[in-house]
Amino acid sequence: TRIHSYLKGIGNKHGEQLKMYKVDAKNPGSFTFSQEAKFEEVEGGVLPLVTLDALAKDQGWLEDDSDIEIALMKIDVERVEHLALQGAQQLLKSNIIQNILMELKSDTPPSDLEAIATSLISSGYELYKVGSWSGPNKEVETTYTDPKVLAGDISSKKFGSNAWFRIREQQDK
Repeated sequence: TRIHSYLKGIGNKHGEQLKMYKVDAKNPGSFTFSQEAKFEEVEGGVLPLVTLDALAKDQGWLEDDSDIEIALMKIDVERVEHLALQGAQQLLKSNIIQNILMELKSDTPPSDLEAIATSLISSGYELYKVGSWSGPNKEVETTYTDPKVLAGDISSKKFGSNAWFRIREQQDK
């Protein structure tokens, strides 16, 4: 088992540098690139971005002879999940990531939720579990094939704020 961490932001534009904003003064890890008026700009808080596709290529994960398998990828990017997934299309479609955990807040713009659902469903992932602040712990019985329906269910607060997606074939193993 290997764990790798990278001091980079993830997004859909490789090499870009973005300002960071503080989401919640009480939470030391709550930063975002989203420039909503209610967020406070972090002085000196600029972070270089990578796309997950560029990172995967750099690491050799997308090469035909690669035997890499990623058991879990956690995405916690404070309302820019859709941008992170836009920059991960090759990686997602490679199906080397078995499980993806992420926050999906009901107040995320519907178009962003639909983009997230489209990226994951079209790449072969299914919503497996949902839950609140303590993590996804309740199995989802609906199999979503239409991203608009999944985005609508998230917006309507049918689920908690944390989601676990898994590659579809995994359910047969």
